[in-house]
Amino acid sequence: MPFTPHSVLHTNSVGMMARQFEMDVTADNLANLNTPGFIASRANFQEYLFEKVPASLMNGPYRGPGVRPSTSLSYTLGPMVQSGSPTDLAIFGPGFFRVEMPDGTTGYTRNGSFQRDAEGNLVTAGGLRLIWGGKIPTEAKDIRISAEGVVEVRVGEDWESSGQISMATFENSSGMVNAGGSTYTADESSGPPIIGTPNADGFGSLVAGMVEQSGVSLQNEVAQMMLAQRAYSMSLRSLQTSDEMLTLAIRMRG
Repeated sequence: MPFTPHSVLHTNSVGMMARQFEMDVTADNLANLNTPGFIASRANFQEYLFEKVPASLMNGPYRGPGVRPSTSLSYTLGPMVQSGSPTDLAIFGPGFFRVEMPDGTTGYTRNGSFQRDAEGNLVTAGGLRLIWGGKIPTEAKDIRISAEGVVEVRVGEDWESSGQISMATFENSSGMVNAGGSTYTADESSGPPIIGTPNADGFGSLVAGMVEQSGVSLQNEVAQMMLAQRAYSMSLRSLQTSDEMLTLAIRMRG
C-alpha cells in the first residue's frame, strides 16, 4: 500500500480503536476484581486479509480494513477461601459448573457460591440454577457434598443420597465467551462441552465450604491499562501530526 497521508490517518485510527478495545477489556477485568469465579479476559487482534475488490480498483491504492478484535480467557485460577456454607463449592483443578441461563441454554461458571431455593434447587446469587438432576428436600437438616460431587442430605437421623453433580470441560477453555460476571458460554472456539464426574477422568475435585475468588490480578491489569493508554496516546499524537501535514499539503497546493 503506498505511503500517503490518508494511509497514515487510517493506520492510526485503527490503532486507536484497537487500544480502546483493549482498555475496555481491561476495565471489565478490574470491575470484576471481587467477583467470585471470574476469569480475566485478554484482547486479541487479528489482521484482516485484503478483501476482494473490483478489477477497476486494482490499479489504484488499496488499504486493508484493519484488525479484528476478539477476546480470550486468561485461564488463571483465583484463590480459594473458606465460607463455611455446605452448599458452597470450589473446584480444585479443571472444570466448570453447569447452570441454566434465563433463556434456557446452558452456561458455565467456576463460581460455586450456591444457595438452596424454596424448590430445593441449588442456585447462584444471580438466580441461575445448578444443573445436577437433584433437589434438596425441604425437610433436610444438613447437607454434605463429596469431592466426587455426590450430594447427601440428612433427614431425621439418616443420611440419604440426593443426586450427583457433574462438571464440564472444553478442548479450548480460553475460547469461551463471557456472558456476564463469572458466567461463560461455549462457542466454536471453545468446542462443545465434555461432561464428566468431579475428581475423575481429568476433572477437578470439589471441596465444600470454599469458594474460588476472582482470578484478576490488580497489578497485571493496572500495568496492562497503562500500556494500552500509552499506545493510544502515541497513535493519537501521530494522527494529529498526520492531520497537520495533510492540512499543510492542501494549503500548499491551493
